Amino acid sequence: MFSELIGNTLPESIYVKQDFYFKKKVEYGTKVDIRMEIIDIKDKKVQLKTQILDKTGEVLVDGKSLIIYERLQN
Repeated sequence: MFSELIGNTLPESIYVKQDFYFKKKVEYGTKVDIRMEIIDIKDKKVQLKTQILDKTGEVLVDGKSLIIYERLQN
């Protein structure tokens, strides 16, 4: 899910790393929201806070991702 969102939002980015913590079981067919927030940018490396939430806003999956985005200006 996150890689598709990143690829569609920041084309030509490279998905380098991801760390996820699964906080709650998610049943097949559950509708979820995906949230991504930029928390740090250094050179062309972008660190993202990544979350999956249920319809009540409870965090089901919490983590961070690191991408390289060559289009960033120094």
